[in-house]
Amino acid sequence: MLAVLLAAVFTVASILRPHPDATLHPIADEADSDVLTMLEFLSTLEFPWGEAAGQSSFRGYQQYRGFEPWFFVDGRGYRCFMIIDRSGPFVDGANCVPPGVDLFADVGGQTHSGDDAVMGLPKGSVVRFHYRGDSVDVFLYPASSEAE
Repeated sequence: MLAVLLAAVFTVASILRPHPDATLHPIADEADSDVLTMLEFLSTLEFPWGEAAGQSSFRGYQQYRGFEPWFFVDGRGYRCFMIIDRSGPFVDGANCVPPGVDLFADVGGQTHSGDDAVMGLPKGSVVRFHYRGDSVDVFLYPASSEAE
């Protein structure tokens, strides 16, 4: 009886839990010049990256709607994430957290004028990139079309 109850609880929990719209896998372990340029740009804005450019922890993931997530560990040991739109290039989402804290970055649906990276999403939509280590889960939160 207890086994049946536990199986039912796990089944209901997995159904109710949000499922990612996409799962992205690693494609690069070395930062290219665009990634390093975006990192330098963020450093000029006094974003607390530490000594990130010298780290060997860079990992790039597959693109989603034109956005490319990059992970690295900064000089403080914080896990960092930046989302690059190579059409500009632009950094649309960036975040650093201490070890043990969930790492994610959000990108808005209408980030740039003339933006085609998230075409078809109503203004106010959010794309959340959630770092999982060996993958990145992407959750799409479209705004209602009435929000425009």
